[in-house]
Amino acid sequence: MHCKNCGRENPSKYKHCLQCGKELTDIVNAKDYCPDCKKPLLYPNGSCPYCKGDEAHKEETYCNDCKSSLRKGIIFNNARKLNDLERIILGFDSSKVFCEKCVTNQKTIASEKINTLKLKFDKLMNQIPVITLQKPVNFTIVKYCGVVTSQSAVDVNDLKDINRKSSEFNLKFNLGEKFCINSIKKEALKQGANAIIGCDIEYAELSKPMHTFMIAMMGTAVILEDFEVLSEYEQNVFNKLVI
Repeated sequence: MHCKNCGRENPSKYKHCLQCGKELTDIVNAKDYCPDCKKPLLYPNGSCPYCKGDEAHKEETYCNDCKSSLRKGIIFNNARKLNDLERIILGFDSSKVFCEKCVTNQKTIASEKINTLKLKFDKLMNQIPVITLQKPVNFTIVKYCGVVTSQSAVDVNDLKDINRKSSEFNLKFNLGEKFCINSIKKEALKQGANAIIGCDIEYAELSKPMHTFMIAMMGTAVILEDFEVLSEYEQNVFNKLVI
């Protein structure tokens, strides 16, 4: 029998605990105590969070870099992990753990690589051609990736004097159009494309009293033979960044 007070195992004929002296009238199941350290279990059929035999709650492991000993547990945990994007950047899987010093170094390396890739992504987006032709002349389409769309709303105040406000009107519409173009370029790059063909743009007045207009743009993302495409590694990083 196990003592409910201290967890000591006592012979069945005893009425009092040999260790603490408490009565054994209120007997509990042996499964409520760890068989190794005799301490109460947090969960009757679970692992003990106190003794060294627990693998689910207290796992001893080592830093992936400096190989220093780490402990992963409920109460104490000095094992550190990278986030999903940092693991993709550095090529690590989710099982890799680090000490505090090494994880800081790895995060710094990942941050530098991310900044370098962002510059490349911006350059590629600027180079993506957006054309209205369905079949561009002198270019070979390698693959059709899919349809890309984008919308933006433009609010133009006081259009009564259109001549006086024409510059403001044009500026707002230009900003809306640029937003749509950048959006469909980003969607195309997410699909692994390097060009957009058959692009069409539509304008619609949504609200006359408020002078709100919608700009909608649509095209087909394709891969052209003569333009650069992202590698599989770069594609995974880009898709993670733009989510």
